[in-house]
Amino acid sequence: MSKVFTPPPRATILASLRQAWGVRGDLGWALDILRHGVCGDCSLGTHGWRDEFLRGRSICPSRLEGLERWTAGPIPSSAFEDVPTLATKGQRELRSLGRLSEPRLWRCDQSQMTSLSWDDALKLASGRIAASGGNWRASFNPSEMSNEAMFCLTELASSCAAKGVVSPLSSVQEESSVTLTDLFGSDGATRSLKALRQAEVVLLFACSLDAEPLLGEYLRLAQRAGVDVIDVAETEAPLKHEGREVVCLVGPQISSERERDTLKRLRQLCEAASDTDGAIGFIPVGWPRGYRGASDLGLTRLGDTGDFDAEQEGSVWLQVGASSGPGGLSGTFRIHQIHDLDPSIFHAAPEAVLLLPMQSRFEMVGGGTYTSLVGQVRFSPEIRGHQIGSAKPDWWPLTQLRSRLESGFEPWDDGDEVRRKLSESCPLYAEVSELFRAGDGFDPHASSSANQVSEERSEL
Repeated sequence: MSKVFTPPPRATILASLRQAWGVRGDLGWALDILRHGVCGDCSLGTHGWRDEFLRGRSICPSRLEGLERWTAGPIPSSAFEDVPTLATKGQRELRSLGRLSEPRLWRCDQSQMTSLSWDDALKLASGRIAASGGNWRASFNPSEMSNEAMFCLTELASSCAAKGVVSPLSSVQEESSVTLTDLFGSDGATRSLKALRQAEVVLLFACSLDAEPLLGEYLRLAQRAGVDVIDVAETEAPLKHEGREVVCLVGPQISSERERDTLKRLRQLCEAASDTDGAIGFIPVGWPRGYRGASDLGLTRLGDTGDFDAEQEGSVWLQVGASSGPGGLSGTFRIHQIHDLDPSIFHAAPEAVLLLPMQSRFEMVGGGTYTSLVGQVRFSPEIRGHQIGSAKPDWWPLTQLRSRLESGFEPWDDGDEVRRKLSESCPLYAEVSELFRAGDGFDPHASSSANQVSEERSEL
């Protein structure tokens, strides 16, 4: 018998107040994030006070939890005087120290990190890459990056002969991605979130809603509207298509043969049915935030990745020189582009580790664009009033490095110019250059008649 899906509990008022207390020192700026920014802590593309599927004002619990990180101040300079102590701290402890505010260099035979100017940092980084003779690789974390930065990384890797670019997918996730591509022609969503209300059946395949709390609310509403919501892992009876519209929510780790066989059988039933007998589509849930944008831009796995480890938390992780340790963690020289410190920084390299600070999506000069799990591209504007030291937009160091490595290339000056270049280079994202204000967005995968810049506007 099919077990009816039970949505996760809603966020409590007490939890919301607890999060608000954590950002009480910069409450005004935190409210501006909620009013104008695209959520940086889930993959739904949620923006502003209102959710397009829920009535009234709605704040995703992930957005509240992330506020303390985005409103944090700079890391005290004294913290960088004792690297051995920093290296013993976990992710949460390191993040609680605050945000990286200036370039830092750790010569791995020393116990402290020194500060650098941007010019010196870029000169050092470009010099090491140039001297490697093409022996360098990059890893990236789409959860931390704008589409603009991922585009600039693609251009840097291509023009400056990187050996490869590693995506953050584990081997299990890669296998799931292949399965989805074989069944549906893509590992990107084939249905919008609106389909959850329009379907007759919603099936959950190995997906957790922890990373996308508002999905629980969407499914709660779908159930009230009469949609059958079924967790395949909790279902004993065989599932039948029966000519109905089916939407599958699919997690990144489709591990059981039963889940794979069920997906294949549903797909076969759909292909054998006529147009009037129903259809099947899927939405990926719990995959790395920003992965859909990385896939759209062709930045999922490029070139020879060797034994390079992609399990890191920063935005961009460049490894220069041959690997010289288990898992490829060392290299001779590493460059981390980050918001805040994380444990992967402290894997010692034979020479040095360079840290480059980047602005969050809410501080980013000129704003940035982000792609949701269903492929919706949205613009998140610059929200002034919270500059962290000399941190730069996430795309800026990448285009600066390219200008120092590629003869004749002039670095792009602002986000608008990067978006123009992106629109020219990637036809799928041709409309990205038309996004300027909070709430602007488009669906690059929809028909051309539906690709209209959103009229949902809000003024800063």
